[in-house]
Amino acid sequence: MLLFSEYFGINKDQNDLNFVNINLESDNKLFVDPRLIDINPLFKNYSNSISLFWCSLLETRKSKSFKKSEYLLKGLKEPKETMLGYGNGRNGKSIAEILRNKLIYSINSNENFINGLTKSLSDLEFFIKDISSDRLSDMTTKIVYEDLILFTQEQCVRYNITMFYSLQEYFDFNNFKWINKRVLLPHYQGKPIVLIPKQIVNSESKSNRNLSIFYRYAIKMFVLFDEDINKEIEGTGKDGKILAKDIKERFPLTKDLIMKWNIKYPTLLIDFQSNYFSSYINCLSDSEIVEIVCRKKHDAA
Repeated sequence: MLLFSEYFGINKDQNDLNFVNINLESDNKLFVDPRLIDINPLFKNYSNSISLFWCSLLETRKSKSFKKSEYLLKGLKEPKETMLGYGNGRNGKSIAEILRNKLIYSINSNENFINGLTKSLSDLEFFIKDISSDRLSDMTTKIVYEDLILFTQEQCVRYNITMFYSLQEYFDFNNFKWINKRVLLPHYQGKPIVLIPKQIVNSESKSNRNLSIFYRYAIKMFVLFDEDINKEIEGTGKDGKILAKDIKERFPLTKDLIMKWNIKYPTLLIDFQSNYFSSYINCLSDSEIVEIVCRKKHDAA
C-alpha cells in the first residue's frame, strides 16, 4: 500500500489533510455523496453546479430535446483519476453508454420526474434501476470535476507537489458544454490524479443503505395507514393487527415499488428527506476513511 501523502512527501496523517489520502496502488471503496455536498456550506459552488446540471437535464423533457439529453449525459464517464469506487472492476464506459436510454426514458415517462416529485440528482438512486451509490458518485464527480481540479491544484500548491499537464474533460458551466482542456495535475506512474475533499465521501455500507431506509420509512409513516393496501394483507399482530413485517412480506423492496408509493403518496419523499433522512447524512470521520483506504492491506494480512 502506498498512500498519496507518502509518495509525495507530505508528512501528515489523514486528520491533518483536507483531502482523502488515497491508496495509489488500489481503488479506494469510497464514494462521492451529493447529499454531503448539499449540507456543507463549504461546497456551495459544487451544490449549485449539480442543481444547475440536474435542472438542465429535466428541462430537456419539456423542450423534447433528446439530443441535448444525450449531450449532457455523454460526459458522465467513470472518473478513474480519483481512484475511488469500483474502478478496477469496471470498463470505464460512460453513464450515457450504459444507462442513457434508461435515464432519458425515465425522465420523459416516469411520473416521479414529470410531476416534479424528484427534486435532486441524488433522488435517482431511489427510482432508476442500476443507479446506486457508485454510479451516483461517478455522475456527481464528473459534474463538479472542474471544481475538483481546482481543489487538487490548491492542495498541490500548498504542499509543493509538482504537477504536469494532462488533457481532461469537464463540464464548463460558463459556456454550458463539455470541453477538453490541458490542466495541471499531480501524476503517479504517468497518470493524473484528482483529489477529493474528505468531507464529501461516504462508505459503501452507508451509501447503499439509503434505499432500504426510504422503504422502511414509507411503510412506517404511510403504508401502515393506507386502508386500501391493508385490505390485501393479513395481519400477524395481536387481534390481526397489521405489522411492518407483514407489509414487507407482501411488498418486498424494489425500485418499481418505491416509484409507485412515491406517486401514491406525493409528500412521501419530501417528508422523508426533511423530517427523517437528514439525521442519517453524516460525513465520515478521519478514522473511518483511514480504515476503508487501508482495508485491503488488513484483509490480505
